[in-house]
Amino acid sequence: MTKLKVLIHQINLNTDHQNISKVPKNKIGLMFNIEKYTTSGNISLYYKQRLETTLNLFKSNKIEFVIISNDNDNVNLKNDLIVNGISENKIHIEHSNFKNIDTLIIKVKRFFGLSSITIIS
Repeated sequence: MTKLKVLIHQINLNTDHQNISKVPKNKIGLMFNIEKYTTSGNISLYYKQRLETTLNLFKSNKIEFVIISNDNDNVNLKNDLIVNGISENKIHIEHSNFKNIDTLIIKVKRFFGLSSITIIS
C-alpha cells in the first residue's frame, strides 16, 4: 500500500494570511471537530480559529471539500461552514467515529483515492 503523505504546516492562518500561499493545494481538508461552546457558554476560541482556518483554506482554493471528523457537536460546525459560504455538497461528516487518526486518514485515502490531504486541527 502506498503511504499517505502528511505534510504539516504550522501556520496561524488567522493572523498571518500571506502564509496561506505556503500551504499546498489538496482536494480534501480533514477537519477535526471541536465543541463550539465552552463550559461557561462562550464560543470556544479553538472552534473559532479552526472554523476561520477552514474558511480561509477553502476560499483560497487550497481545499475543495471538507470532511469533519465525527463527534457529538458536528452539526454546529457544518452549519457554520455553510453560513460562511461553503455549500453543503462540499462538506462530508465522517460518521465512522474512528478514535485513531491513522485509521481515519487511511479511510479518507481509500474512499477518495488520494495520496495527500490537508489536516485542519
